[in-house]
Amino acid sequence: MGSPKNIHTLKMGEIENFLNQQLNPKRFIVRERFKFWNDMQRKPDKTVQELAARILQDAATCDFLSIRNPQDEALRQRFICSVSSEVFLNALFKISDDQLDFDKAVQVAIESEDAAKVAKETVYASRPNPVSKVKQYKDKNHRKGQQQSKSTDPELKCYRCGRAHKAPESLCKDSKCHFCD
Repeated sequence: MGSPKNIHTLKMGEIENFLNQQLNPKRFIVRERFKFWNDMQRKPDKTVQELAARILQDAATCDFLSIRNPQDEALRQRFICSVSSEVFLNALFKISDDQLDFDKAVQVAIESEDAAKVAKETVYASRPNPVSKVKQYKDKNHRKGQQQSKSTDPELKCYRCGRAHKAPESLCKDSKCHFCD
């Protein structure tokens, strides 16, 4: 903002400009129209008159009178309201209304989607895939209260749990791995 100015030295035009900037900040029309079209639900506790008043109030910031191509505007807004991606909306809301048509919105969405995909692949491709450690128990009765295996052959080990019994007799045969399903 800079250093404070002496109000007595300002011209009336400068005061008007300052007040307009403070009281009527520039709005991003694309974002205002998104909010207008995206929030059109009537609340159960509101009357029809209250709904109409809210719509009129919300429309005041949308600058609908400046629309030059109504079909392109309708397509663009419907597309923007349909794509639920924060990355896409952040990119779109940076573009001024006069530079954003339906084709440009689609292009920005595709670029945002591609960039997010590349970023995800880059982040997750650089990490090694986790490997589960498999531990074999030497003690036949490693679990408390577990009965001794039916098999008496000490050389026979279950491939599921590592204990000495035949795989079909394993208590783990109907279990599901919590790591890899």
